[in-house]
Amino acid sequence: MFRSDPPKVEEPLKDICIEEGKNATLKIKCTGLPEPTVTWTKEGVEVAADARIKFNKDADSTYTLTLNKCTTQDQGLYGVKFANALGQISASCCLSVDCKQRINRRIFDFTN
Repeated sequence: MFRSDPPKVEEPLKDICIEEGKNATLKIKCTGLPEPTVTWTKEGVEVAADARIKFNKDADSTYTLTLNKCTTQDQGLYGVKFANALGQISASCCLSVDCKQRINRRIFDFTN
């Protein structure tokens, strides 16, 4: 007999704060049979993979969205939707990008 299950989140997304220029990975574990389709969004708009944005699914049903070299334009509300014939489920998290100003400091010796 064929077993089937609606999508179920096993490990949720977590809000993350990343330093500007670093990589950010959004991670969620979701199971379901048949395997659910996955849609990632940012501020409600579907995210497409490109040279900087990658999607992945591990053997243990952990799905990731990785953004390389984050900028402040990457911050916002990210969502993911899993759907199969038996149902759908959504989750979201916030990505914050910390844009610390880089200050060049020079040490001057005024003791002479």
